[in-house]
Amino acid sequence: MNPKEFKIPSIDKSEIVYKNRLMTIKKDTLRLENHPPYDYYSVSTFPASVVVLPITREGLFLLTEEYRHPTRQVIIGCPGGYIDENEDPMEAASRELFEETGYKADSLHSLGSAYPYAGVSGQKVYYFCALGVYYAAPPLLEAAEIIRVRPASLETVNQLIDDQIPLDANFCTAFFLLKRKKFLESS
Repeated sequence: MNPKEFKIPSIDKSEIVYKNRLMTIKKDTLRLENHPPYDYYSVSTFPASVVVLPITREGLFLLTEEYRHPTRQVIIGCPGGYIDENEDPMEAASRELFEETGYKADSLHSLGSAYPYAGVSGQKVYYFCALGVYYAAPPLLEAAEIIRVRPASLETVNQLIDDQIPLDANFCTAFFLLKRKKFLESS
């Protein structure tokens, strides 16, 4: 892949159309050679976040059931959140695992990173697998976090996917990356 083969649009104008403490919505007026200008909206939030796919000492996945208001549904996912300023991604992963579930891990392993919302956001997500997860204390949930922990076997996880239960895309990415890293011996 050669980025020089792409014609990148120029930015004629850029303006912030909405801003609060968590996000900024920006409108850029873009122009490609021989094309009329067009508006492109993007969302800026924290520049990076983490997603943790925990596996207990007993070999169960520690999934989350979380109410996600934009979908008006409870979605199956896994712990995760923003990386604080100057925080190491692995430290953020450990912190988010504990805050959202009350569990700690014997070890954390990087699974990779991705840009899951590249069409609207430049946020980078770092994915981790937490092995040897064990209960340590009650979770430290924020008011907007409506989360319940759900242990599940690999068979149950595969069944949830097959049954098309509402899933968080970050969970799907973490599960895919986990399988690629061969932490799982069976599919």
